[in-house]
Amino acid sequence: MFSKIIFKIFTQNCIFCNEKTNNFYTSPVCKKCFNSLEIWGNSCIKCGKRVENVKICGECLDNNGFFDYLFHLYSYEGKAKEIINLYKFKGAWYFAEVFSEKIYEILKSIEEEYKFAPITFVPAHPYRIFTRNYNPVEYLTKKFCKKYNKIFLATLKKFKFKKPQTSLNKKEREKNVKGTFKLIEKELPEKIIIIDDIYTTGATLTECAKVLKKAGVQNVTGITLARA
Repeated sequence: MFSKIIFKIFTQNCIFCNEKTNNFYTSPVCKKCFNSLEIWGNSCIKCGKRVENVKICGECLDNNGFFDYLFHLYSYEGKAKEIINLYKFKGAWYFAEVFSEKIYEILKSIEEEYKFAPITFVPAHPYRIFTRNYNPVEYLTKKFCKKYNKIFLATLKKFKFKKPQTSLNKKEREKNVKGTFKLIEKELPEKIIIIDDIYTTGATLTECAKVLKKAGVQNVTGITLARA
């Protein structure tokens, strides 16, 4: 509430169009520019790769993979990249409100199947949380669950501190995250939704799905803010 009052007193200009920002939850971006972010678009419901005129790509027809569904909100480029970086690295926590709304719109398509499925998140190492003052993925997941009356369930912990994934290729990323997550919840549901921020090669999210499935979860749906 205090932050909203300050926002009304000291309204900023949009970092993209320089117009006055008109919504606390998208500041320092105006609502118009926020709604013009680069969405990921049509994609395979199983692996999230971009496709045209089909729901499932040919590769996923031949392989089950680790996800029942995999969705991405935005393409990690342009305005979307700038905003997600503000949220992830600069503490712009208030974006979680509008991100939650976008996630809900996507999950409507599987609501009947996953209506009562708990929502979990990709955990960060305690050192990362300390340096950023919060875990943006955990915060978003809690915000989403509270807003839409979903079950929040912390299932995993990252107990090994590894080098950042940014500079690594696909094989190096897979090796870097292998064995870094362990279960903290023993009673797991049959179905679960897991949220992450940025999907590059999918190594981190897939590793989490592997751990969950090995522990007995039968169906996993992944959803990320953006895919590179």
